[in-house]
Amino acid sequence: MRDWHLEGWVNADAFSGDFQNAAAPYLTEEAAMVANGPWFVSTNLRTDAAAPGLYEHTGYAPAPGWTEGERGSVVVSGAGWVSGAADEREAEAVEAFVKFMTSEAEVLTQAEQTGANPPVQVAPEAAAAADLEPLSTGLAAEAADLTYRYPHARVLGPAGLDSAWKNLWPAYVEGDMTTDEFLQRLTDDSSADGL
Repeated sequence: MRDWHLEGWVNADAFSGDFQNAAAPYLTEEAAMVANGPWFVSTNLRTDAAAPGLYEHTGYAPAPGWTEGERGSVVVSGAGWVSGAADEREAEAVEAFVKFMTSEAEVLTQAEQTGANPPVQVAPEAAAAADLEPLSTGLAAEAADLTYRYPHARVLGPAGLDSAWKNLWPAYVEGDMTTDEFLQRLTDDSSADGL
């Protein structure tokens, strides 16, 4: 990502940690690409905020991997729930709810209505038959065969990661610290809250 930044392939704020700084230049057609995922299509390109025709001119490519020929993608979990069920009857109701919410029929219905991809794996023929958003669905299908899958830091990372990234990225990208120093500081600063 640092190389992308230094080569000018992305705008200077693309990896700053603030979504609007990365997305705005793409949505106003001042940048040719944005580092994002399939959720970007359904939440940004089908709204009045998108430039006319931007959706039709948008494609996707997985992120490069560590070695030549390998590629990866960020994996984001779906919705989560917490239950305070205290007795067996309540626990059974929670179990029934989770089974319903993760059933193939329900996740496809949610995907059709929201434009998001199903948060659980569904049969390929069922996904093909559903009226899902084609651009983000294509990216999700391609991601299934990638070498690397990176968990999304905002979902599975420590609570302080966003702040640590925003504070350290400018110094790293300017060459004021090595990659090893950046990663160590990112680890130390993001977990300073005891996580």
